[in-house]
Amino acid sequence: MSTTPDSLRIARTFDAPSERLYRAWTDAADLARWNSPEDGMQLWIDAVDVRVGGRYRATFGVPGEVPIVETNEYREVVPGRRLAFDATLARRGAVFSRTRCSVEFVDRGNRSQLVPLEEGDDAAAHAGGWGHALDRLAALLA
Repeated sequence: MSTTPDSLRIARTFDAPSERLYRAWTDAADLARWNSPEDGMQLWIDAVDVRVGGRYRATFGVPGEVPIVETNEYREVVPGRRLAFDATLARRGAVFSRTRCSVEFVDRGNRSQLVPLEEGDDAAAHAGGWGHALDRLAALLA
């Protein structure tokens, strides 16, 4: 994992073919199982429309607190190989983070490498959330 104040790049290998890893990123049921930045948070997948101009929207947070709404708009979709999107995080309608993300899915036979890159609004501060979510993704794919 490498970071600068406004970027974060991760490379992680999973014990699953790249097609399965890609599906985990594009299927609402799979996303609901792993895409959470920390334990104890509830997550609702509100929309997944994986096409250029389509949106991903999720609401998440600790019970009893004001939830965070994540909205992503896809800029690039190469099935099985790459996703690129603009992401915003908001609470009570006020956006507090805007980043540009890309996710590469690299085929390694029965394994695959995932390479997310996030840039913008203190992207490096998201490292802990990414790490937790990717640990949950690894467990889902095991």
